[in-house]
Amino acid sequence: MKSSVRKTVLNGSVVGRPRVSSLPVTGTQSNRRSHSSDNSSNEKEDWTNRDFYLSVLRSTASKREARSYLSRFTPSVSLPYLGGPAKPTPRAGATPRPDRHDRKPPAVPNFSGNILPTASILSQEAPEIVHLALVKIRDLSSITDHTLHGVGRTLGQLQRLGLSIAVVLDDPAIADWRSPDATNRILAAIETYGRKARVIDGALANHGSDVSISIPQLILAPLERGVIPILAPTAYDETQKLVYTDANDIVDALVSALPSEKISLDRLLFLDSAGGIPAPDRPNGAHVFVNIQQEFASISAALEKDGNDHHRRALVTMQKALAQLPPTSSGLITTPIAAAATTKTRNPLIHNLLTDKPAFSSSLPTATSPLTQTTLLKHGTPLKIFPSGTKLSDPDIDLPKLVGLIEDSFGKRLDVEHYLKRVDENIAGLIIAGDYDGAAIVTWEYPQSGGERVCYLDKFAVARRAQGQGGVADVVFKAMVCLFEQTEGIVWRSRRENVVNKWYFERAKGTWKIPKQPNDHVEWTMFWTTENVKTSLKRIMEYEEVCKTIEPSLREVLKR
Repeated sequence: MKSSVRKTVLNGSVVGRPRVSSLPVTGTQSNRRSHSSDNSSNEKEDWTNRDFYLSVLRSTASKREARSYLSRFTPSVSLPYLGGPAKPTPRAGATPRPDRHDRKPPAVPNFSGNILPTASILSQEAPEIVHLALVKIRDLSSITDHTLHGVGRTLGQLQRLGLSIAVVLDDPAIADWRSPDATNRILAAIETYGRKARVIDGALANHGSDVSISIPQLILAPLERGVIPILAPTAYDETQKLVYTDANDIVDALVSALPSEKISLDRLLFLDSAGGIPAPDRPNGAHVFVNIQQEFASISAALEKDGNDHHRRALVTMQKALAQLPPTSSGLITTPIAAAATTKTRNPLIHNLLTDKPAFSSSLPTATSPLTQTTLLKHGTPLKIFPSGTKLSDPDIDLPKLVGLIEDSFGKRLDVEHYLKRVDENIAGLIIAGDYDGAAIVTWEYPQSGGERVCYLDKFAVARRAQGQGGVADVVFKAMVCLFEQTEGIVWRSRRENVVNKWYFERAKGTWKIPKQPNDHVEWTMFWTTENVKTSLKRIMEYEEVCKTIEPSLREVLKR
């Protein structure tokens, strides 16, 4: 029998599969049909896995993000490009033999607390944490079958990546939720791709203003078996009558009841045809990222002013939930169409799980960044903003912590006395993120040749522990630009070999390579956020003059 091997390269690995050019005509007709059926099934599975792998690869931006994901979640499939070799696929018709490491020990129930889950969720022998995402789907009846099946496929992929799913439905247009027709579409969408789901009835109680989980085990039991529980927006009142219940109130109740030592509520995913939280500076677009501790009050007030009760209610629900959950938890609001995306585009739900970041940086200029209907929300980092005239030596500022942040970020010792002498009397603004996780120090500088004062970004520092995660750099930079948007703009300089320059180039309105003088030991690149500065060569020369005359205060490299 002649055969050839078709090879496919996947992340550096060559995967070969025999392609039979001819088969001898032997055996019964039923055996041939069996072989044909097995081959067809295997080929369909191969293409499903290929689609899944490509979706994951497109969503993972860096190896660091992949490692961060793997340190927290355990995929139900082996992903060789994320760590570890792939398990061999058993041949068609073979009975799989369980690996000894995969065998579950006998469950020992633990009946502590108010929730009485079954078997492995609270088993003393199997203490694995269940990572959970609450998915709220709004206006189910308006979602096409094609899109809904895409959503079902994505939820299945999230499960394969180690994230358990619980679905809450929300659609006031459906009058009778007891009818199977109300939930059959989402059940079929999930089960089409090999996942299991179950509609849960009787777990919720609605006593007026108080919605609660009356029988938690009805939700926990399916989760521990890998089944997706689906909750309709209904609950039983004091008279045991089934009444319509706001889905946001159900989410509030689940967030309060489910998290425990064994259940980590990691994601809140709202699928809404109206998209993410509208952003005034992005016409027809949504906020890319919302740092709730900093932005909740202003965004909520703007939505209330516009009469946008729908998005404001979603924002309030996210704010209440994320305030109760660990800082590693996040929320995402996007459209069902985006959530149904396949390998051709980056799926925001899979991207969020793997990176815990928005699709693109929120600090990019709105004129050059793409429109999006997806908003990532986190409890986030509080900001302290000090106005012009502040001194770094003021008692409200922890100077040793600020100095420590600068030295940690730059990897060099700061000459504190020299630095304070230069900047303490001309601070234009100071922004501090969290417990000195990041900071921006902006000063007023004056060209020696005269001319108007220049708003100069003297230090932009992010602690090493906060670099590449949490969005600290984006939050500080965006707040700084907003703080000085009524002024001319901000100017700063950076060494030409600085690895952060790519990040600066993406956020600046213009750049200029400062010509090196004979006695200069450093080559600088200048950046600015000023609008239309290119029309004034004189102003660029004043920027350059300021940047050339700033005396560095960072000294020798620190040992790490």
